[in-house]
Amino acid sequence: ELAAGIAHEMNNPLGVILHNVQNIIRRTSPDLTANIKAAKEHGINVEQVIEYLVAREIPQFLDNIKEAGERAGNIISNMLEFSHSNHAEKNWVDLPKLILQSIEFNRNAGFAEHSKMADIKVLTHFSPELPLIYASAAELQQVLLNLLRNAYQALISDDYKHADELRVDISVQAKKSEVIIEIKDNGPGIKDAVKDHIFEPFFTTKEVGKGTGLGLSVSYFIITEHHKGKISVSSHYGKGAIFKIRLPLTGERQISLDI
Repeated sequence: ELAAGIAHEMNNPLGVILHNVQNIIRRTSPDLTANIKAAKEHGINVEQVIEYLVAREIPQFLDNIKEAGERAGNIISNMLEFSHSNHAEKNWVDLPKLILQSIEFNRNAGFAEHSKMADIKVLTHFSPELPLIYASAAELQQVLLNLLRNAYQALISDDYKHADELRVDISVQAKKSEVIIEIKDNGPGIKDAVKDHIFEPFFTTKEVGKGTGLGLSVSYFIITEHHKGKISVSSHYGKGAIFKIRLPLTGERQISLDI
């Protein structure tokens, strides 16, 4: 509800911003008759006005506003998609599409949080002809966003000697009765003492005010209770972490994407 409310409220001022940028570009164009007429009425030469604007980099500023506005529009679209369906509502889900959408949503949010997140490379590996799964898209996206966010934050942590390339690898493959999602990062990894409690409610290694300790426990509940699946983590400190999600497929629910 919060995501939907924010998205709808942000759409209105964003629309005004983009519409007015478009108007400024049109009303400073030397090709429109109305501009030439208005300039003559005020004793102004349109070409000279354009030269001044270019000299002061005004067109570049307008392009920057337009680009940022369009990016904000993509963020809002993702928020609306994220909040579109009730979390308990299940339907046929295209996992690769959901994962790619989650990556984009997380990346947009990450830019605002920390500029260094822009350096993180996310690679996807999807097996061909993956079946659709019967699940709650909103809940699965909540899990994916939480795991991606944790991976991003681990990769940019200050107490870690970063690898030359910061990366997250996401793979999806289908096996007989289940679909397996793996999210792997080459961050600092997880200490054994932390790993043993990582899915417990209110357990967090983050500073006060930086985390609630509920993200992974909620993710665990969504996967195990709502989808009858499994979620686990394997990690060696200093060598990254791998979160593995197993979602069951039943005979009546195995639908191929090519049908």
